[in-house]
Amino acid sequence: MTTAPTDSESTETADAVGIESTALFGILRYVANECQKHPSDSVKDIVNEALDDYGLPFYAEWSDNDDQPISILPNAKRR
Repeated sequence: MTTAPTDSESTETADAVGIESTALFGILRYVANECQKHPSDSVKDIVNEALDDYGLPFYAEWSDNDDQPISILPNAKRR
């Protein structure tokens, strides 16, 4: 089991790999539109598609945190 990073840890990790705000906006737009078009699809899967499309070294997985049920983690920690 992995521990979900805090918001500040996620931000620091994103800053460390140099993710530009335009890429983050593009991912947000992709996820919002796909969730609207396909409301029965898994949000986690849609986020992973967006991360893959933008070539970012992160992935989404389910967490045990009810307040943040999806964690975004660096690929290096993926099992």
